[in-house]
Amino acid sequence: MTTKDVKRFLNKIKMLNKRIENMTEERTQFLALATGTTAQLGSERVQSSGSQQKMADAVGKYVDLGVEIDKTIDELITERQTVIDVIGQLKKPMEYDIIHKMYVGKIVLLESENENDATFDIRYMDFADFADLHNRTYSWATTIHGNALKNLISILEERGLEP
Repeated sequence: MTTKDVKRFLNKIKMLNKRIENMTEERTQFLALATGTTAQLGSERVQSSGSQQKMADAVGKYVDLGVEIDKTIDELITERQTVIDVIGQLKKPMEYDIIHKMYVGKIVLLESENENDATFDIRYMDFADFADLHNRTYSWATTIHGNALKNLISILEERGLEP
């Protein structure tokens, strides 16, 4: 196992979060299409009656995406917990801290117009942010990160986890 493999294991959270963001945007577009709030481009419309099938398809896709988003959120929660369990085995607190802040991140709930549609964002730190937080240099942060990745290789191999 290499550090590249460990990074792939850690980055699963970011990939799932990005997939949720993209599906949420797409879902919003289908809602706009279903409710007829999107602008028609390139043609003049004389009749006001739209395609009912087009709206029904958009509603169906909107609902399907909601189900898919819920499944992906469940997958994200499970993956976050797996990563947290693994990095929790790091012996040095600073190594745990940098990996957690760079790969697990901090969940921030966002305000939503619809109280049933809770939205969130995950905020991650980079090397510069982490170094600034601890009043240290960028190279110090990269060294801590590199050591943490090496230690995670041992932990993942010991647990038999594949990236």
